[in-house]
Amino acid sequence: MRIRNFQAKSVSEALGMVKKELGPDAVILKTTPMNTKGGRVGEKLFEVTACIDDGGLRTRRRGEHRIETVPLASDSDIDSIKDTLRILQKDIKRLTMLSIPSPRDVDLDDELLTLFHDLTGSGIDPAEAVRVLKDVQGNGIDVTDDSAVRNAVAEKMISELAESYEIKQFAGGANNVAFVGPPGAGKSSMAAKLASHFVVDEKIAVKLVSLDDFRPTAADELRRFADALDVPFEEDEYDPIGESKASIVLIDTAGVPVGADSEREELKSRLDKSGVSETHLVLPAYCSANDMIDWYDFYEPMGLTAVSIAFLDQTTNYGSVVNLSLLRGARFSYFSSGRTSSRHLENAGPAKLIRHLLAV
Repeated sequence: MRIRNFQAKSVSEALGMVKKELGPDAVILKTTPMNTKGGRVGEKLFEVTACIDDGGLRTRRRGEHRIETVPLASDSDIDSIKDTLRILQKDIKRLTMLSIPSPRDVDLDDELLTLFHDLTGSGIDPAEAVRVLKDVQGNGIDVTDDSAVRNAVAEKMISELAESYEIKQFAGGANNVAFVGPPGAGKSSMAAKLASHFVVDEKIAVKLVSLDDFRPTAADELRRFADALDVPFEEDEYDPIGESKASIVLIDTAGVPVGADSEREELKSRLDKSGVSETHLVLPAYCSANDMIDWYDFYEPMGLTAVSIAFLDQTTNYGSVVNLSLLRGARFSYFSSGRTSSRHLENAGPAKLIRHLLAV
């Protein structure tokens, strides 16, 4: 088997070199942007690693038994392939967005161009913005009436949002609720605020549990909240059998970075053993639209119940949040701002975000 590296100013040019040198049966192993330090300003290079079988597969004459020798891929090779696939997936998303027709290409009236840029500037997916505006325009609305158009667009988007969700209470035992998400997303704060809300406002018995064994201070912070609220607290492991101290158990977890599939599956196994019946993905509101979708897609295999949004006060570009419902059908449970006070926690109201970004 031959393995060769090809460098060119674009991936397509490098792929052409691969085909010319190794033929159409070559297998692409990796595509890597090159460090062009010392080159011309703005110059970019890409390196494509490819391989071709030169006879490592030994085949006898037709009609005879065929013996194949296939080398096993190492763990590092598999990780490299996974990284390459994720890069390619992101590249495909960017190219897809670049290929979306402009509002003029799809015959949107000039009066709607400003609204299109307002929507996409706030993080709304361009294809979704075009679709909604075309639908509103097709309903015969007076496009010169900006207020009427904005209200019509808001109602159209609100009608397509998934229904919001609230944590349930079970008559026969505790509801074990886990909060998962990327590092620093606000999971601990969300659990603490909800504990305060249930204990102080709803008079519901709560237990706090920390399974975050990655960040040393995480359990200490949550324990202080538990002491302040005078509610039970556990860390490291939680056995749901015989739970009688709480109606709702709020479980904080360690952040898992996107791409860490094995860590995600290990966390899912721990939560299954803890009898978790609800899994809420916590994401920061200031995430970009692409990152928000990537995080949701990465955690979706865990069987998400809903999405809770933290740090809503750290941005005004709410389109990235709305996209989750429009593009993925995600339902929201709670919105949070600030750090710890339950006064900065509310049941999710994505319709309010849409009205805010449309100024209606």
